[in-house]
Amino acid sequence: MLIETLGAARDMGRLNTILGVLIRHGFGDSVRRLGLADRLERAGHVLKWEHAADLARLEPPVQLRLTLEELGPTFVKLGQILAGRADLFGPDYIAEFEKLHSQVPAVPLDILLPQLREDLGGEPETLFARFDTEPLAAASIAQVHRAQLHDGTEVVVKIRRPGITETIEADLRLLARLAAIAEAE
Repeated sequence: MLIETLGAARDMGRLNTILGVLIRHGFGDSVRRLGLADRLERAGHVLKWEHAADLARLEPPVQLRLTLEELGPTFVKLGQILAGRADLFGPDYIAEFEKLHSQVPAVPLDILLPQLREDLGGEPETLFARFDTEPLAAASIAQVHRAQLHDGTEVVVKIRRPGITETIEADLRLLARLAAIAEAE
């Protein structure tokens, strides 16, 4: 029990982030129905309900895709899996989920630079003859940039999104807890 409580406390920040994103994207009623909004507000977390009405005007499939994108890699992967489930979702949802395969927003390079420096042990300007600041592609866990080695070899550099491991681990713990709660009811 103590371990579960400590785990729940450790993930409270991520849970607050997830609930805030859900509320902003028009899923506030679902958060309230689950009793999570009241629980978090009693614990002193401030949930931002403003702007939810603006996002709620979007078509539901678009709302859901944008929500998954903002929630990050674990949820983008879930959306990518759902893209193959035409048996569960209509064509409008499938079309939006498919965008998660190729249209994930890129992270600005200045946010990725600390990770890149740590992984490569130096500055990209020093390590490469050329390093393209615009990404070639962006995905849920990493994005890639074109570069050229000093010997002229063209390469692609894959850079992990910052904090990705911690975020995915917290998401998986929260999803496991949610599944256990749903199974118990």
